[in-house]
Amino acid sequence: MTFAALSVKDAAPVTDKKQCPHFGICGGCAYQDKSDAAYQSFKADLVRHAFSHFKIEKKIKEPVFIPHGLRRRTTLSLYRTADSYVYGYKSRASRKIVPISECKALTPALEETTLALADILRAFAPKETQLKVELTDCENGVDVRVRGATVPNGKKITELNRQIAEAAPHLIRLTWDEEIIFGKASPFVTFADIQTGFAPGVFLQPSREGERTLQDFVTKAAGTIKNKTRIVDLFSGIGAFGLIFSARRKGAVLSVDADGEAINLLETAIRKENLSGCHQTKKRDLFRHPLSFQELKGFDLAVINPPRQGGEAQCQALARSGVKKIIMISCNPVTAARDCALLIKGGCQIETIQPVDQFPYTDHIECVITLKHTL
Repeated sequence: MTFAALSVKDAAPVTDKKQCPHFGICGGCAYQDKSDAAYQSFKADLVRHAFSHFKIEKKIKEPVFIPHGLRRRTTLSLYRTADSYVYGYKSRASRKIVPISECKALTPALEETTLALADILRAFAPKETQLKVELTDCENGVDVRVRGATVPNGKKITELNRQIAEAAPHLIRLTWDEEIIFGKASPFVTFADIQTGFAPGVFLQPSREGERTLQDFVTKAAGTIKNKTRIVDLFSGIGAFGLIFSARRKGAVLSVDADGEAINLLETAIRKENLSGCHQTKKRDLFRHPLSFQELKGFDLAVINPPRQGGEAQCQALARSGVKKIIMISCNPVTAARDCALLIKGGCQIETIQPVDQFPYTDHIECVITLKHTL
């Protein structure tokens, strides 16, 4: 199933909207030149089209749109030749690197750090080598990981540290492959006022504002949480949704994820907050070994936040489990609709489908879907 028929390309361009100078060249914002009405209609249609394929589109609400300029994570590439270099984003459907002079999709601190790294890293990149540069704007500063080349030697690291301190004030840690070569603080993020450590590669929602919006919808959908309420947090990551429940110190939460680093960071946060009595964790690959319907029995609420490929196997087990309420957070309407259809076959009923656009000017959109078991 594709969205080939859904497009805003024929909508009239908006000539008075300030566009990025790299629009149409880099692989990022695809619809920045369209009117708000055309763009918002396109995003709503993405969700309706996906769910109508399974005839379950009736409960879709109007999308919530997160403003542009709030992205807190990004990935760029740097390639150095014998006498020059190029640093920027990959062009759409291409390996070509598009040099950038600005990126207003990012938070100000992330944009400033992204641009500063162009001059810093080019001197340390091996010739004829492509580096992958991953940046995340955490609560206390920007975390950076560089991959694709051997770690610089001692003298180069000293010079690299000097340049970072002078030109990139928001940067608090730089990891080159797996080695930390610059660090003035340990990055952390916050969920429900609980600080959780961050590590390169660990999943994080693209913006704080989008994340809080999703958390608000999840909290509202969950309803009243009592001391005896049992919650399973599937594809938990570092606790963006599980911690909003255990922070209340009501109910009992089990967070499950395949990422060992994420589970370790979540466990550390749980211990620091003395939440071990109401929040447990489990490292488990939910694609290969989903929690069985027997293991899910006894839970009152399931929160599932799978990656783009969805959680088909886990939803099949949820459909048989009898869990009273299921809240799905998905960044892919197609796989979300497929998984919801499985749950409906198992006796669930959709209560609401709430789209949240936290990927401005792209083809992506998030949904928070609330279901309840009726059998």
